Amino acid sequence: MREDTIVVTQHAFDEMLNEDILQADVKHCLLTGRIIIRQWDEDWQEWKYVIAGVTLMDDEIEVVVKLNVLRHAVVITTYRL
Repeated sequence: MREDTIVVTQHAFDEMLNEDILQADVKHCLLTGRIIIRQWDEDWQEWKYVIAGVTLMDDEIEVVVKLNVLRHAVVITTYRL
């Protein structure tokens, strides 16, 4: 993630717009937050992770990510708490 290997899905991008969350906020959350839930996705047969953290303005958010085959973080969705 420190090397800008974050992929944002269209759904996550739309949610970021709706929630007024910047991509910099998502990156900050991923770098400084903590995994609070690891979930197995039956449909996609892969793990996804819920990361709790804060935005650059110290607002609480959660970011749901998975790792793709290149080990890049794929942001599935994000939301404010």
